[in-house]
Amino acid sequence: QVQHAAPNPHGSLPPVVLAETAGGYTGLSGRIASTVEASSRADGSISLAFDNLAGRPTVLESTDNGATWQGTDILSRIGLDNAQTEVVTWTDPNSGQTFGAVVSDFNLYIFSQDANGNWGATNLNEEANVPADQTPLASLTAFVGPNDRARIVGINRAGETVIFIQQPDSGSPDANAPTWLFINLNDNLESRGLAAPEFVSDLTTYVTTWGQTTIAGLDSSGDIQTIWTVPSIQNWNTTNLSAITNAPRFVGAITPFLTTWGGINIAGMTSEGSLEAVWWVPQFGGDWRTVDLTESFNTPWGGLTVAGVRADSAPGQGELVA
Repeated sequence: QVQHAAPNPHGSLPPVVLAETAGGYTGLSGRIASTVEASSRADGSISLAFDNLAGRPTVLESTDNGATWQGTDILSRIGLDNAQTEVVTWTDPNSGQTFGAVVSDFNLYIFSQDANGNWGATNLNEEANVPADQTPLASLTAFVGPNDRARIVGINRAGETVIFIQQPDSGSPDANAPTWLFINLNDNLESRGLAAPEFVSDLTTYVTTWGQTTIAGLDSSGDIQTIWTVPSIQNWNTTNLSAITNAPRFVGAITPFLTTWGGINIAGMTSEGSLEAVWWVPQFGGDWRTVDLTESFNTPWGGLTVAGVRADSAPGQGELVA
């Protein structure tokens, strides 16, 4: 069920509040207790994935611009008993199909719904022959990278960064040919004498127009650490962006955003309470810079906006500032 609020003066659709019942599920199943993963398809359908208060991954779907919603308890549909991570989602840019991923019993599963409404799941540990101690158990995130192939990244029980990469269709007649590649990024870096970063914050990712794939997060010193690769090389590299820019100590989480002119910006809150960013544009070559967005945020090419919720807002009444 959906409860519509007052008409929205800023858009054609009124805001909606999802009631506690959706598709026959009642009580806890409609209550959100995690980050909400949202995805949409070309046909206008919307999917919201989250953990409810009982720790059950739940998907709410609407195919009519939010007028009605259908709720699904994912674990019961794909035959799993528990979830060890929050659910993450992505949309295949070619098929428009939405996929999700979750860890259960130390195995990473991806799931999706076919055209007939049936749900199915694939065990990626079995698909890529990955032992359980390498399964990502923290900071699980998913994104679409170069060649429109999905990536799922996270931190395993040893604190190492690991990634599953969807493989292109090779045309191999072997029906058992793996469709996902697993890489322990710590092993990849350390095998070439590079020190792998130890992330303590949630991971975030971005992909540039030239195909650079970057995984970023904070280490225990509050430095912005990155693991990255580009299509022209076979291996991964690492860069401490705070070290090369003399950036202040960051706390909490960081957020990347890209611009149409090739700019890369990674923003976060510092230990002093200011909003700052490390940033790069092609004209800088190999140099990065920092900017204090709290004091000044003016650009000659047109403004960008960074928004967040005030920390001193009343519970349930987060004040959005920009």
